[in-house]
Amino acid sequence: MADREQLLHYALENGIIDMSSIEQQCNMIKRREILEKQKIWQGKNGRWYTYLPGDDGKRRQVSKKQRLDLEDCIVDFWIDKAVNPTVKEIFEEWLDRKVRYNDICGATADRYEDDFKNYFQTFGKRKIKSVTEMEIEDFLRSTVSENQMTRKAYANVRTLMYGIFRLARKKKLTKLDIKMVVEDIDFSRNSFRHTQRDSSTQIFLVSEEEKVMRYLTNNIDVMNLALLLMFKTGLRIGEVVALEVGDIKGNRVHVSKTETRVDNHFTIKDHPKTDAGFRDVIVKNDYFWMLERIKNLPRTGKYLFELDGKRVTAQRLRRRLYKACDKAGIDRKSPHKVRKTYGTKLIDSGITQAIAIEQMGHTDISCLQKHYYFNRFDDDIKAKKINQIDAI
Repeated sequence: MADREQLLHYALENGIIDMSSIEQQCNMIKRREILEKQKIWQGKNGRWYTYLPGDDGKRRQVSKKQRLDLEDCIVDFWIDKAVNPTVKEIFEEWLDRKVRYNDICGATADRYEDDFKNYFQTFGKRKIKSVTEMEIEDFLRSTVSENQMTRKAYANVRTLMYGIFRLARKKKLTKLDIKMVVEDIDFSRNSFRHTQRDSSTQIFLVSEEEKVMRYLTNNIDVMNLALLLMFKTGLRIGEVVALEVGDIKGNRVHVSKTETRVDNHFTIKDHPKTDAGFRDVIVKNDYFWMLERIKNLPRTGKYLFELDGKRVTAQRLRRRLYKACDKAGIDRKSPHKVRKTYGTKLIDSGITQAIAIEQMGHTDISCLQKHYYFNRFDDDIKAKKINQIDAI
C-alpha cells in the first residue's frame, strides 16, 4: 500500500497524471449516470422536455430549446440536490434511518411525520446549508407562538430539529451545533400555553370504575376479559394483546412483548416498550377466577385473546373499552387512563415504591408519581376524607 501511495505521489508531482483531466472524466461519468436515469423527449414543436421534482413534491415539466441546455439543467438540478438538500429531504433521510435501524416504532415514526407536516411546511423547503442560527430561533419562536404550544408539544418539534441538524452536521452540510443553538433560545415561562389537568379526565374515578367493572363482570366475553385484565394489572394495551398462552402462571402475568405498528400494519415485537417493561405482574387472589377464565378461552393460535381465529388488536380492544364506558353510562376514557388508574391505586395503597414500579414496568418512582398519580375520589368522598383528618 505504501509503495502505491509513493508511486501515485511521484506521478502527480511529475505531471504523469493530470488531476484536472481525472476530475473532468469523473464529472463526465457522473453526468452520464444522471442522464441515463432521466427521461427526455422532443416535442412536436422541436423543444426538449423532461420532468423534475418540485418543492411541493409534485413533478414539474421543464423544457429547453436545445437538448444540451436541458441536459445541463438536469445535471445541475440533481447535483445541487445532492450537495445542498432541503430541510425536508434531510428529515426524510433521518426518519428512514431511525425506522431502518429500529430506533423507533411505527407509531412514533407516524407522529414524527405528522409533526413535520404540521409545523415544517415552509421551513422544510429551506436549503440546509443556508439555514442560520437566527432563522432557527425565529422558526421555533414563531412556531410556539402561532400554535400556542405547550412545553410538551414544543419538545416534540425540538426532537425533529435535533435529528435533522445532527444528521446534516455528520454529512458536513452545516457547522451548526443544534443543541447549543436551541438551548441558547431564551424562552420564558409565558412563551408556552399552560394546561391544568383535571384528575377526573385523567383516570377513572372510584364511582366510574365501579360502574365499568360491574358491566364487564356481568358481560363476560373475550374482549371484556381483556379489559378486566387491564384494570387489574395496569398493563399497557399493547402488552395485553401480545400475551401468549404460557404467559399466565398462577397469579402472575409475564410481560415480554407488545404490539407495534409498522407501515400501517400491526405486529408483535419481541420486547416491551422499555427494558423495565420485562416483568411479572401479580394479580390479587380475588381475581384468580379471571385468570382461569382467560386461560380457558377458546383459541386456535398462541395468543391469549383471539376472535374469529385472529389475534385481538389494540385498536379493536380500545373500541370495546369505549363501548363499555357507554354501556356503564360514563364519559369515554382511553386505555391509558386505565393504566393511570391502576398506578394511582398502587400509590394510594401505601405499597413500597419498589413493588409499585415493578408492577407498572417503570424505571423509577418519579415517573409514576409525576404522570400516573391523580385524585380518584368524587367531591363528596374527598370532603369526607378531609373531615376525618384531626390535624387540620
